[in-house]
Formats: sequence, structure tokens, C-alpha cells
Amino acid sequence: MDKSGFRNPEEKAGKYSRIKYGLIIGETGFFLAFCFLWQASGFSARLGFAINSLAGTANPLVAGPVYLLFFFFVYYILVFPLVFYHTFLLEHQFGLSKETVKSWFLDQVKAGLLSYAVSAGCLVAFYWVLDAYPDAWWACMAAGWVVFNLALAYLVSVIIVPLFFKYTKFPEGSLRTRIAELAQKMGIRILDIYHIDFSKRTTKANAALIGLGATKRVVLSDTIQKVYTDDEIVVISAHEFAHSRSGHVMKLMLLSACISAGFFYLVFKTYPATMAFWGLPFLADPASIPVICLYLSLLGMVSQPAVNALCRRFESEADKAAIQATGLTAAFISAMEKLADQNLSDRDPPAVLVWLFYSHPPVSERIAGARLIPV
Repeated sequence: MDKSGFRNPEEKAGKYSRIKYGLIIGETGFFLAFCFLWQASGFSARLGFAINSLAGTANPLVAGPVYLLFFFFVYYILVFPLVFYHTFLLEHQFGLSKETVKSWFLDQVKAGLLSYAVSAGCLVAFYWVLDAYPDAWWACMAAGWVVFNLALAYLVSVIIVPLFFKYTKFPEGSLRTRIAELAQKMGIRILDIYHIDFSKRTTKANAALIGLGATKRVVLSDTIQKVYTDDEIVVISAHEFAHSRSGHVMKLMLLSACISAGFFYLVFKTYPATMAFWGLPFLADPASIPVICLYLSLLGMVSQPAVNALCRRFESEADKAAIQATGLTAAFISAMEKLADQNLSDRDPPAVLVWLFYSHPPVSERIAGARLIPV
């Protein structure tokens, strides 16, 4: 047994996975109950009226963000014990986190402010479109969702990631040369190769090709560079390049556009009855924000399994392309083994958890698939 009392890494990963996904389900249920009770109690209507009175205007472009701030703040206070256990205590319990309470709280503040700024901006845009195009707002919002996702993909590497991690250029040497040559071989144009300081916060490892167009870059966590062999890092990079070469990000954006169009049209057709049921005058009333949150939660619960299934297919395609481009089957398998141990990934999780939450195939499935790929 290890120091935490587990007989092997697989047992530890299974326990961690069950707790983690149980907490995610619990937090989702808590949010749905919070939105429902907030609306059903009449508190939402009273808060909306109070904000309009204090602001001296019923303009939703002003009242909406104020209401949203209060709504987010109260929810976070109530859910804080769950969040603290899920993202801090649990990670320390299983030896995955290096964060102090202070650094964790600072990250929470930054993430909360970022989430509020984006949510408030989207809410204001929604209210404006709702007023300007009352009969076609659902189509405008669907188009706007595509633009938003493209902008987010472009900005994530240059604005969002630096809020939490520090970039360092990948050191010159044979490994950097191999990665750059591999990118060229696979037809991928990248801005540069970086590692980020994961090790200040966690023992986990990750790698990604992030950004869009001029902001595209390879990012490897420093926890990978310290532990993995050159061949393992090369085949991991090839996996990320394969996503780009196959256009997986754009295909997922297309799926998101179709889902969002269907979702906004559904809201367009059902919101009059929904507003009448809750006794709300119109959708742009800030008091309807909990109802909008319930709609969005419904979208996530219904669409996520389908999105996850497509993501898992893309991951399998990228695994195959990476092995065929590099010929490094053994390195791929050993990298998957290391990632599973390092990130405490359940190698053979229950099928229902895979269906609900997994955007990547389970490690056992990826390793079995790798052995069947001809090189």
C-alpha cells in the first residue's frame, strides 16, 4: 500500500474518479435547485424590482449585469464548501495539488471575475439582440455564439492562459527541433513551442495545441518535460498536431453552432409559456435570469453526451494519426500509462461516467487501440 492506504495506482485513481464525478453531479444538482428555489420563492422578482428602483431605470442593459453579480455572489457563497472540497481539499487528499489556500483563493477570484465579465457581456448582448430583432433574435444569437467561440479560441492562448500560468519558451535543443520538424511534416503552422508552470499548482500533466491563426502555439506542462522521454513528448505533440490537421476544433465549433441554433430556437418557441408559468413579464426582465440559467443547464445536460461522444472519436483519430506520423507506438503506450498514473485517471471507468463526462476514451481503450494501429 502507498502512504494514502491504496494497494495500487488503479485503486487510487478509481476512488478519486468516483469522488470527483460524484461532486460534479452534486454541484450540478445544487445549481439547478438553487435556480429553481430562487425563482419559485418570488425572491427573483423582488430583487429585480429592487434593482430597477435603486438604479432609477428599468433598462435591462443596466439592471441585468447588477442582478447577475448579486446572483453569482450568493450562489458562490452557498456552494463554497463544495467547491473548496472539490478543487482544493480533494486534490491535496490524493496528492495532486501543490496550491496553498492563498494561491487557490486568488485563482478562484480571477476565475470568478473572468466568468462574470464574460457572462455579463453575453447577457448584455442577448438583451440588445432581443430588443433589436424580436422575431429573429434566436438566429442572431446562434450566429453570435459562433463568433464568440471563434474569438475565445483565438484569445485563450494570449489572454486567458497567462492569467493563471506563466509561459516559458521551450528550450533550444534536439527535442524542440524534433517537435518543430514534426509540425512541418504534418502541415501545422505554429507560433512557437512553450511550457507552462503547472508544477507550481499541481502534479498533473497536460499538453495542448491552443490558439487560432496567429495565436496558435504548442503548450506542454513543465510536469511533462520533467518526467517524460523525448519520444513520449514527440508522440504527445503529434497527437495535438493531428487535431489541428484534421480540423477537429472547427468541426466541434460547427456542432456547437448547430446545437446552439436548435437551443435558441427552442427557447424562442417556448419562452412565452415559460414566462407566463413563472409570472414574468418578458424574457429581458432581469428577474428571468434564473430561468435562463435553467435553460442553459438543460442545454448542457442534453448536448454534452453527444459532444463527448464526438470528442472521443476525434481523440481516437488523433491517436492513430500520431502513431502513424511518428511510428512511436511503444512511446505512445508508455506516455498513456504515465499520464494515467500522474493524473489519477481511471483506466476502466463505468460506461455511464464515460457517456456523461469523458471527452477522451478511457486509457485502457486508448492503449488497446494503439496496439492495433499499423505503422
